[in-house]
Amino acid sequence: MAAWLKLIGSAKAPITDAPFHGDYTAEHVGFRKANKPRIRAGDHLFLYAPGGSRRIFALAEAIRDPERDPNYDRNQEGSCQWKVPVHYLINLPVASGVLIDDIISGQRDLTQALRRASHITLLPEESDTAQRKLEAARGPEVVVSETPPIAGPWLYPISTGADRSFTLADGKSIPVTVDSYRTLLENGRLVEDLYWYISQNWSNIHIRDEVFIYTGDQDLGIIGYATVGAVEQRADGWCIVPHFDLGRSRALLQNPVPAAVVREWVPFPRKSVINLAAFQEPLRAHLPWTGRDAVTDAVLPEEILQPSGLVEGAVRSILVNAYERNPQARRQCIDSHGTACCICGFSFGAVYGKVADGYIQAAMVLSRPGTAKVLRALGATY
Repeated sequence: MAAWLKLIGSAKAPITDAPFHGDYTAEHVGFRKANKPRIRAGDHLFLYAPGGSRRIFALAEAIRDPERDPNYDRNQEGSCQWKVPVHYLINLPVASGVLIDDIISGQRDLTQALRRASHITLLPEESDTAQRKLEAARGPEVVVSETPPIAGPWLYPISTGADRSFTLADGKSIPVTVDSYRTLLENGRLVEDLYWYISQNWSNIHIRDEVFIYTGDQDLGIIGYATVGAVEQRADGWCIVPHFDLGRSRALLQNPVPAAVVREWVPFPRKSVINLAAFQEPLRAHLPWTGRDAVTDAVLPEEILQPSGLVEGAVRSILVNAYERNPQARRQCIDSHGTACCICGFSFGAVYGKVADGYIQAAMVLSRPGTAKVLRALGATY
């Protein structure tokens, strides 16, 4: 494992200015020159902000080897030919970083070396000093056993510019765009993309945490919903295995939580993943299925309560025989598929407002003629 000192920004365009304003959280570190950087997965990168700050502010670990940046534009200022995906071991505001003069070993002037290259290899004593001083600047990490771990929900941003692809069961790779997401959601193949990579919070995410898919493309906002099935460390980085709720995701794609609202909670939703625990109440208020429980848990005229099991077709005597719908089966159906019509996409809440949020009729899908008659005769269970 090598340690590198990497220049971020420049004296003319320091990262203390817009758009970072001294808070650099990019998921990739860029390299402008044509030659492939010698950095490799597992290497450590100390990030240095030149200009008036002259501070080392972050320690990152390379998740993968350098990759070509498909968005490179030679005419665009700051555009890079190579990028290295990273996750941060320490990341401070630039103003809280360590002055580069404080880690000079006496053998060389690091600032002079960086004038000839955007990144240089650090000597062991230099990297040890830089890491020790960054840890001191960050302060002690307080661990209290009684304190519960960070809980979800989480925000997972996707965008066309993130250079990510959906990987399907047949090995096909489809670049991430709003249109490709919509297509895979509508045909149900989104669930085939098993591994969604994350750059932070892997130790804080837990199975069954909620994950909301967000995009700023087309200024849409939150457009998907899943729960965490697993958190895994793979050869190319940490990832979550999402269990998508296609019904709720389709409802969100039809009625997103607006991007402008999300940016009030998280001004720059680019990192993956971002904790939304502090914003649960306003988040719930914007979800298209908010209020569903109050509506769908009511017993409808054609429903009958059963003490256990999911019995379909139970009979009670009124003026005629009425074949009942099971309310528990209905709730489970809605939990899985949402409250937008799976045929036409119609949503009562979207059309009639909050008073109709969550209203939908759920019906059996029969595979062949006569199935309903058999189910009623047998009082069949699901």
